[in-house]
Amino acid sequence: MDAYTIRPFGQREYAETKDGITKHTRKFGETEWKPIDSPPPPPTSTQSPLQLHLIREKQAEGEPHHWSLFVAREGQSLGNQYQVTGDATMMRYVHATDVDILKLDSINSIYLLEALKDEDEDVVAHIAETEVPPYAENRAAVKENCQGWCVRVVDKLIEELIVNERWHAHLVEMLQPV
Repeated sequence: MDAYTIRPFGQREYAETKDGITKHTRKFGETEWKPIDSPPPPPTSTQSPLQLHLIREKQAEGEPHHWSLFVAREGQSLGNQYQVTGDATMMRYVHATDVDILKLDSINSIYLLEALKDEDEDVVAHIAETEVPPYAENRAAVKENCQGWCVRVVDKLIEELIVNERWHAHLVEMLQPV
């Protein structure tokens, strides 16, 4: 497709001939292009793109890492954090704005999950807010914590084609025993 202009947008690539007559799309990682009527408009924002991250924080000795989701502009440490907190028998959803991720002393690792369109953060916020926090009748019945909740949120973002599906297996592989 050398006579085409190719640009990424979300989980897809869009190709258009220089004259604008022929247009195609494909998911990242696929080889087959499919014809379309019109690609989405090119980005008009001069701001750097939003990025969705998974944050893993160290906790007390012997405790699994705390996981949260974090959205910030590329190259910025100030953003929105989406998480569940509390004891694994009764966690609650917490959304914090203007969090400076570099000021968290307990950071173990940060994973860049996906670049987002500005409107994608509304979807991230809605899914995080409506995803039920882990709950158990007692300590012996605990089957999930913040890590499982993050995987469920990411799975729904995968369904919405906001996050690449390869992240599901990678996150499941990183889960620690509750």
